[in-house]
Amino acid sequence: MNDILAVFSMTTSEDENNYTVVLNYKMPSTLQHIISDDSIDKYNKIMNFLLTLYMSRIRLNQIWFKPMKCKENAIKGS
Repeated sequence: MNDILAVFSMTTSEDENNYTVVLNYKMPSTLQHIISDDSIDKYNKIMNFLLTLYMSRIRLNQIWFKPMKCKENAIKGS
């Protein structure tokens, strides 16, 4: 079973570069809507999500940022 539950791509308004964010973390179902809802800006969703995890003292197994050349929609894995 794949441990990666969420893959994001985002564009920052500062540098307009695309990044892929992979969260290797089993998320509570109450937080999954933050990932699947495309009506909110992806960058703000990701930063708010990571801030929520930090403030909740939740340990992330792995977070990494990778430059992307093309925009992609948020993907929710299993």
